[in-house]
Amino acid sequence: MKIRRKKYVAIHGRLHQAWDDYEEEKLTTTDLLRTISHINALGPSTAVHHMLDDES
Repeated sequence: MKIRRKKYVAIHGRLHQAWDDYEEEKLTTTDLLRTISHINALGPSTAVHHMLDDES
């Protein structure tokens, strides 16, 4: 149980830091979403990155 809690706390901290960076305009919306997808182990997806880069 402690291992899960440690992991949750670490993930929560990384998400919070990403949001703080976004609010301080250190990250764009696209960068924020990419960061969150990496934190949630959903990324990276090269195909999605190319699609998002083309929209800029």
